[in-house]
Amino acid sequence: MSRTTGIAVALLIGFSLSAFPFGIDAGIGGYTIDLSASFSKLGGAIAAAGYALGLSQSDIDDLISEVKGGLPDITVAPLPFLYGTVEIGVPLAVIDSIRITGGIMTDDIIRGIASSVGEPIPQPLIDETFDTDAGQGSVSVDVSFSSYLAQVGVAKRFDIFLAAVDLGLGTSWIVGNISPQLDVQVPAQYESGVADAIAALHLDGLSWSAIGLSAGIGIELGPPFLRLRAEGTLFLPLYEESGWWDVKVGGITAEVGITIRF
Repeated sequence: MSRTTGIAVALLIGFSLSAFPFGIDAGIGGYTIDLSASFSKLGGAIAAAGYALGLSQSDIDDLISEVKGGLPDITVAPLPFLYGTVEIGVPLAVIDSIRITGGIMTDDIIRGIASSVGEPIPQPLIDETFDTDAGQGSVSVDVSFSSYLAQVGVAKRFDIFLAAVDLGLGTSWIVGNISPQLDVQVPAQYESGVADAIAALHLDGLSWSAIGLSAGIGIELGPPFLRLRAEGTLFLPLYEESGWWDVKVGGITAEVGITIRF
């Protein structure tokens, strides 16, 4: 690239940034998943696993009661994510900016954060041996997790000196997956029953995805070039897919972070 061309490109970029100011923000957010349909399937999955292991009906009933009794009494659960947003200013009266957001959370990120604060998470989570009437067995349990969010929308901002209120409208795509890894080693005569029991739990069926409309309100505090920002968004799914456990994306997302504008 010649020097003249380089200068022209730099001037063009500078003009673009002055005409279309932009900003970035980053922080932590979360969205909800609806587990009501999942809990309704729990008893059936436990019963099928119990039958595969040859348990009596009374033992299966007791196991179902014990498992359900140990679970929190909730039907909606929050899932966190780390996010980043690029904001591009647009010269329109009714719209101040276009916002593009990406969010991510995985088990590797969670383990990394836990290790950084001196609380490492064991891997696998459980690794035990046990005795059977035909010899020794072992069980190993771990979980992998991934969740992603993408949003594209427009925003209108009302500045009030050291504060501002944003109104936003756009579309969102949310996808996630929880993959339990269960490895059970037992004497040969029990292998078939254990394999059938694990299959009955549908451990590969904890996935969800949705695309839909989003509308939110945000509050900013601080000088225009550096602000703390919090936003709450209502999410209306238009299309959804889920695995066997029928996990659904909930109707709320939220974000808290820092915004820098240029």
